[in-house]
Amino acid sequence: MSKASSALSFVSVASSFRSQRWLDVKLTENEYFTRSLGLLLAFISGVLMTAYSSMIKMLKDMDSMQVVVIRGVMQLVIMGAIAKYQKLSFRGTTEVKIAICLFFVAFTGGLRLLFIFTSFSRLPLGDSTTILFSSPVIVMVLSIILFYLGVASSICGSIGLFTFGHPSCPSYDEWLLAITIGFLGLVQQYVLVWAVQLESPARVTIVRQMQIVLAYAVQIVLFGVMPTWTDMLGAGLVLGTVVCITFEKTITEKCDIKRCRGERKSLEGEK
Repeated sequence: MSKASSALSFVSVASSFRSQRWLDVKLTENEYFTRSLGLLLAFISGVLMTAYSSMIKMLKDMDSMQVVVIRGVMQLVIMGAIAKYQKLSFRGTTEVKIAICLFFVAFTGGLRLLFIFTSFSRLPLGDSTTILFSSPVIVMVLSIILFYLGVASSICGSIGLFTFGHPSCPSYDEWLLAITIGFLGLVQQYVLVWAVQLESPARVTIVRQMQIVLAYAVQIVLFGVMPTWTDMLGAGLVLGTVVCITFEKTITEKCDIKRCRGERKSLEGEK
C-alpha cells in the first residue's frame, strides 16, 4: 500500500450515496450482537445530535457561532491530548499533496460545523435536520484528523462570530449549556464512528434517518412549532430517496452477480 493510500485511510467516509462491501468482512462469532450494537449506537448518535441541536435553540444570549468556537477548542484539546498520548506526529504526513488534501478536509469540516449550528439556531429543528440528512454522512476517524478539525472549527467559528455574529458574555447557565452542547457533539461523533465500525454504513445511514422523525417530534412537543404539509412531504421524499440510494449499489451488484452466473451457465452449456 502506498504512502498516499495509507495517509488517506485516516479519513473514513461512510456515505449514504456510496456504501462499502462491509458484508464481505468476516465479523466476530457473536455476529448478531455486534450488528445489533452497531445499530443501537447509530440510534444513540441520532438521539445525541437531536439533544444538542435542541439545546442550541435554547440559547438566548449566546450566538451559535460562539458555541462552534467552544466545541472546536474542546475538540482540539481532547484530541490533541489523545494524539500526544499515542505519540502521533501532529504533521500527519510528509507528503505535500496529502497534507493539502487533509487541510481542505479539516477546513471544509469546520465550515460544515459552523453552517450546521447556524441552521439549528435559525431554522425549525425538523427542517434543518432534514436538510442536513439530504447530504452524505461523513465520518472522520483518528485523533490527528479530529484534532485539526477542532482547530478548523475554532478558526472558522471565530471568523464567523466576529464577522457576522454577536460575541457576548452570557450568564453562567448559558456557558454551562454551551459546554454541554460541545461535549454531546464530541460523544455523538465518537459513537457514530464506533457504529460504522460494527455495522455497514448503509444500515447505519438508514437508522440515523430516524433522527428526522425525532427532530420533528421535539419541534412539536418542546418548541410548539407545527410542521406544514410541505415540510412533511419534503422530509418523506428525503427519507425515501436516501433509503433507495443506499440500497441501489447492493441491488445492482446482486443483479450483476446473477447475470454473470447466467452467462457462465450458458457458456458451459455450449461446451
